[in-house]
Amino acid sequence: MAIQIVNKDGKDCPFIYCDHCKLEMFEAELANAIWLGDSKGEEGFRFDVGHVHKECDDPFQRAHPAPKGSQWYWQGLNHHLYMVLKNCGYDADKGKATKELLDGIGF
Repeated sequence: MAIQIVNKDGKDCPFIYCDHCKLEMFEAELANAIWLGDSKGEEGFRFDVGHVHKECDDPFQRAHPAPKGSQWYWQGLNHHLYMVLKNCGYDADKGKATKELLDGIGF
């Protein structure tokens, strides 16, 4: 995942950047998480994940062909981010307080 901290208006802000066009992603619904996977689905096998705008998905895959025995998989970024947070034990109810705090200081 191409997360970078960008200084905007004097604040260090995290943004996700497209692994193909290198531009910021502003709408999770318009982006995908993508990874090369083994069609055997072996338990415990790990895959690196990339993030692309949906319009960049096919060009990225053409530029990075899947090796023999692998294929590209994808998941909408909005679903992917939720699952990442859930797997980290993120509590959405407590997240509301974090949102209010960060919104209150202009993030």
